[in-house]
Formats: sequence, structure tokens, C-alpha cells
Amino acid sequence: MSTNLSSMLVTKKYYFKCEEAHIPSALTEAITLLEYALSQVKISSVKKSREKSKNENLFSPVDLNNQIKAVLKEKGLSSYRIRCRYENSNIEDAITKSNQLFEDFKVLKFNKAEFQTAYLDFLTSLGSNSDIKFYSFTSAWKRLTKGFTSHEEEEKPKFIQKEGKQYSFDSSLINEEEPNPFISYISEDFVGFREMDFIYESELNHEKVGIEVQFGKYAFMVYNVCAKMKIFEKHNAIQYGIEIVPTKAMQKYMSTGVSFYEQFVWDLNERGAFTEDVPTVVLGVQPNSEGFEMLKDTTLQNVSIKANTLEINTNT
Repeated sequence: MSTNLSSMLVTKKYYFKCEEAHIPSALTEAITLLEYALSQVKISSVKKSREKSKNENLFSPVDLNNQIKAVLKEKGLSSYRIRCRYENSNIEDAITKSNQLFEDFKVLKFNKAEFQTAYLDFLTSLGSNSDIKFYSFTSAWKRLTKGFTSHEEEEKPKFIQKEGKQYSFDSSLINEEEPNPFISYISEDFVGFREMDFIYESELNHEKVGIEVQFGKYAFMVYNVCAKMKIFEKHNAIQYGIEIVPTKAMQKYMSTGVSFYEQFVWDLNERGAFTEDVPTVVLGVQPNSEGFEMLKDTTLQNVSIKANTLEINTNT
């Protein structure tokens, strides 16, 4: 029978702005969950190296990220996004005006011509260089009266009720979590997001832990712990953080440019923790012995790095 015996192990832990003996219960719970989840990661692919300074066969950072994230999703963890809005754009002003138009008509009875006049005046007030685009009157009217479809293709109820030639908004049908129904598109040049790989919420006290899986360059690790964790705490999305990174033992068998636990911990120690920092535990991970044995497989000798991955099984 052919099966893959490889898995990921947490072999090192570093406590940043918190003490091992007194870490919050939410962090303890999250670490326990992660140790179990990582043990179920089955490393099924590696890639062939073109770097003369490296072993011929390497672990694929992209593949490892995907495999770990897939297992964590199976454990019920999900990502979380915070929307970014930047300065020097008219997005905020446009959204304020569109929301006001919506609010004005929520309390009125009106006919189509009255709404058309107000809507076209609203579009004119935005000018031609708006960073946010709205539906034409025809499209907006259809969305309001016939219902509209979300990104998930779920049919939404129509917002407007008709009595003769008079229309009115039915507030009971308006979901406050839905975006303004007039908005068609917001320029990606001015609106982005920051995403946490996973959020763990404690069932005991409902405190939340942000979890980042990082098999990339040093700068990303530093950004995650010293900047991203704070941003998400500021938005009340998390109280604590966990950063998952490879150990030096594993990094030796990865592409040049990938950083590792020992270097990251040294830098955090030299920098020190500040009052504003979020208590975070850095987990150093690496494959078990079966995972390292995969690198000896000779069937990869003719595989192009462009293919990136190849399934490998160990026999039992």
C-alpha cells in the first residue's frame, strides 16, 4: 500500500511580548490546535533546484503554504480582511454622497422621474475623474426595482415597492451589510485590503488570535509581527498573534531568499518589544524525518522547475 508519512512538526517557539509561563489561554488553545493540524499536513511535492549552492531537490514554499492553509481551513479557521482606503482620492466623498442619496429616498414616496433627476444630478456632482464608478440611471433603477445579483450569484430582494406610479423604499428589505446599491466599481488603484491568513477565536473568552503562515522572505515575517498584527488589533480583529515560519533545518532545503526562525528570532530580540506591539508566538516548523527523506527521491532528476511540483509517495 502506498501512503505519505510526512508531516510538519512544531520544533521551536519564541514568545514575543509575552512569557511562556503566563501566555493568554486563547494563545495556548490556538497553539494546541496548530500543532495537531500541522501534524496532519502531508507533504506530497517538492521541486527541482537550479541553484548550485542548494540541494538538488527542494521543498516548495508555495506548495507548503497551500497544504498548510488547506488543513487549517478543514479545522474551521478562515481568513479575515480589512479594507484599505487611501488619501488623495474622492472615494470617501463619493460614498458619502451616494449614501445620502439613498437615505433621502428611504423616507420619501417618489415617481421614477423624480428619482431620475436626483440620480443624474448626483452623478454629475461626482465629475468625470471619480475613483469610484456608479451604475447608470437605467442600471441602477433596474437593480432597485427588479432585484440584483451579488458576487455569489444569490438573488437579492428588490428594494423598492410600487403603488400605482409612486415608489417607496421598503427598509425591512435593506440589509445594512450590503454595499450601497448604486456602486458599480471602486478603482483598485485607491482601494485595497490587508488580509490575515486565519483568525482563531477562543470558545472560552472569545479572544481572537491572528495566524500567519510565512514561508517567504525575511521582510514579510517582520511586517507580519511588527506591523500587520498591530493593524488588525487596532481594528479589534485580534488580541494576539501567531507566526508560522520554517526552521533553519528546513530552510536549507528551500529556495534562496526564504528566511528562517533562528534569524527572525535574533532580529526580534535585537529590536525588542514596544508597548504598542501585539503579544505574538513565533512557531518554528519543519518536516518529520519522512518529509526530509522525500528530498532523496531520484525521480525528480528530469523535472523542470517550471512544473514546480511533483507528487511523491513513500512506501510502507
